[in-house]
Amino acid sequence: MNKDHFTPAEGFLADALLYQSALLGFTERDTYIYESDNKGKLIVNPRKVQSMEVHHIYEANGTTDIIPEDQGLLYHYRWPLQPCAREVKDSRVVTKFGQRLLARLKLIWSKLRGVFKGSKNPPPVGNRATCKIVVNNTVTYKNPT
Repeated sequence: MNKDHFTPAEGFLADALLYQSALLGFTERDTYIYESDNKGKLIVNPRKVQSMEVHHIYEANGTTDIIPEDQGLLYHYRWPLQPCAREVKDSRVVTKFGQRLLARLKLIWSKLRGVFKGSKNPPPVGNRATCKIVVNNTVTYKNPT
């Protein structure tokens, strides 16, 4: 998800701030999806791989399966590819795992005595707010693509 603006999942604002959770707090992504052989992530059996890098296997024995994006999608974006372009709200992961994650966050943080947690304000990163133009309650973006 793009970390240039805080977009908490519905119903998770306070918890996203309290636990500084990226999963709960950043739910918008670029519309563009790299091809699987460009920025895909890999799950490998190390005994069958002779040569690889982060996004590509050069030499291996075995088969390759590409997971369709509607079943699983792992991004390698930290910042938007085009800063003021439209984005997609994607809360599939938080919808599926948000409550379980929150229960675990609460459990772990309850064991961390004296450790500061929380924030009253969204993370001060990026400049996404400068891209938005609001007219009659309709949000558009500068330079949309």
